[in-house]
Amino acid sequence: MNRRTDRIRRRQIAAFFMITFTISFPLCFLFSSSVETQGPALGRDDHRLAQGAVNARIRTDNRYAKLFLKEGTVMLEKTNLLGAITAVAFFVSAILVFVFRLLGKPQYENWIGYFEFLLAAPLIFLLVKAPQLGRPTLYYVQIGCMLAWLVVEALLDYILKVDFRQVRWMVISYVVLFFAGTGGLLGVASNAGRSWSIAAIVLFLVMAVLTFVQRAVTGM
Repeated sequence: MNRRTDRIRRRQIAAFFMITFTISFPLCFLFSSSVETQGPALGRDDHRLAQGAVNARIRTDNRYAKLFLKEGTVMLEKTNLLGAITAVAFFVSAILVFVFRLLGKPQYENWIGYFEFLLAAPLIFLLVKAPQLGRPTLYYVQIGCMLAWLVVEALLDYILKVDFRQVRWMVISYVVLFFAGTGGLLGVASNAGRSWSIAAIVLFLVMAVLTFVQRAVTGM
């Protein structure tokens, strides 16, 4: 009796496992198929979202790049204009100094000299902005020579009041530095365009002629 009961139980257990396997296998297959079917669709959505984010970032970067380029161009034009105005202002002031010397009115020379020293401010500003605008090395040399001459002029004529114009080597050094600085201003003015460049060249030539004329007449 017990053996028969055991057989029945074993058959029931075997039937249970067979039924469970028979039911679970198709379910597992259907579940795996549904996952495979949904997977690519979700992947395509993610790809579209990622691509949209990348495109939006590219458009934003392009807008910022254009804005930065525009601001840089405006700053470059403004500094070029400032350099040209400074150069022209210095040439005009130098011409006035030489004219007043020829007219025998050297007292006006001091006031014009103070104005020339004020021109150091925009020149220093141009030097400070030069790295940001990617200026070449020559640009630094041009402005540096002009600033160096202003320093020498302030020391010799206004602070120490040295009568150096009677010493030949000092005069030669002074004149060389003067033309190095004013020649540098020509290069600075040329960055603002053809019109400013022509105006600066004409004033420079007038100034250069008056430099030697007043030297021959007044000895200064």
